[in-house]
Amino acid sequence: MPTQEEINDGQQKINGELCRVDWRLTEALKQVLAVLAASPGNAGVDLTPLSTAIDKAEEIGAKVADIKPPGCGPLGRTT
Repeated sequence: MPTQEEINDGQQKINGELCRVDWRLTEALKQVLAVLAASPGNAGVDLTPLSTAIDKAEEIGAKVADIKPPGCGPLGRTT
């Protein structure tokens, strides 16, 4: 049976990988947003909700490796 230290080490590695995935995905989404914003056919399309969602995902993703990661609170989730 693994020790608590081994479990913690494994969780730290998982959180690190999740952070790398989040960083790459949010950067890709920002690039897509920039292309959409610069698109001539974008007239009148409000990209603010997409931008806000990307920012919120980036904010939550930055906390994954914190000592108290999202989802570990009393409600067990982060919105």
